[in-house]
Amino acid sequence: MFDRRTLIFAGASSFAHIGKTVVTPTVSEALSGVLDQSGVPALGYAVVGPKGVIALEVAGCRRIDRRDLVTADDAWHIGSNTEAMTSTLYAKLVEQGRAIWGAKVGWLFPDIQAHPAWADVTIEDFLSHRGGVSDVGLIDEGWLIRTSHDKRPLIEQRTDLVRRVLAGPPAGARHDYEYANIDYVIAGAAIERITKMSWENAITAGLFLPLNLNSAGFGAPTGDQPWGHDIAGNGEPDPVDPQRGVSDNPAVLAPGGQVHISLPDYVKFLQLFLNDGGGYLKPESLMKLARPQDVLVDGDGLGWRVTPLRAWAKGPVLAHEGSNTLWRALVDIAPARPLAIVVVTNAGGESGARAVQMMSARLIGDQTKDD
Repeated sequence: MFDRRTLIFAGASSFAHIGKTVVTPTVSEALSGVLDQSGVPALGYAVVGPKGVIALEVAGCRRIDRRDLVTADDAWHIGSNTEAMTSTLYAKLVEQGRAIWGAKVGWLFPDIQAHPAWADVTIEDFLSHRGGVSDVGLIDEGWLIRTSHDKRPLIEQRTDLVRRVLAGPPAGARHDYEYANIDYVIAGAAIERITKMSWENAITAGLFLPLNLNSAGFGAPTGDQPWGHDIAGNGEPDPVDPQRGVSDNPAVLAPGGQVHISLPDYVKFLQLFLNDGGGYLKPESLMKLARPQDVLVDGDGLGWRVTPLRAWAKGPVLAHEGSNTLWRALVDIAPARPLAIVVVTNAGGESGARAVQMMSARLIGDQTKDD
């Protein structure tokens, strides 16, 4: 399961039969075309400006084997796009005087005896995947199975994993990029020490509630919501019951990849990066999150991949594509334009990746055709 990585058209939806998508008249040609070409059960997108939604549309079915249509208020699992939320929460804690930038391992984890080689590694290194952390040898099939049956509080589980990482020297050189899920377990555990509560409670109190992200939650959404889909050997989507243990990664990894949220609520979060923080964050905090952490012209910021000077964006792009292998979410933010595009689907694998990338490319083209 673990993976490296308003104009609201009311009722805009479709239901799918194998090999055929039956589309209601309200669904745009672009969205129905991507559904047909990709074969995913459902797809949604939002185009966002500083004042909110410019366009939002969803289409398809919550489960490939039923005619239960997705709605504009349905929740979607955003995978490792959760990283940007965890980084934003840390920035807010800094503004509140409860945390500091440049915090080293000894400050973050005074209760853990770390190997001396970690002495100069900072919170920014972990948030940008440049601290020398590696999942190799720590997160494997055996660990995933054991962790799925671990009944200890999540704070204890995260502390145990951080202690294992810090007991030995870094697996890689500091400043060298290596994507690792454990980076955000470390960040989440640091937030737990700062706030004296679980990461789940901290991000709910510190981010979800202030921004009125009422649909935000953790793991695969349950109830009358879309199901995630695995891609079977024959290439067809296979619905996965959210109540089953295989519907998501272990909760210990949640700070880097386990939030679900509706598109209207996700828009509220993305607006922060288009309107100078929207009163939630200071502009200098946004700059901190969006600045590449290495010496290259581009690279990983804090929760974002930063790419400079894209013509369509009229400047740099903050991007992230997340998946837990059963869902996929893609975000592109062009602060200079200012514009953000988010595309989500309830399918993983190549089909999910193809769907969100195709839809994003079409939306970017539509927004820039008059430039």
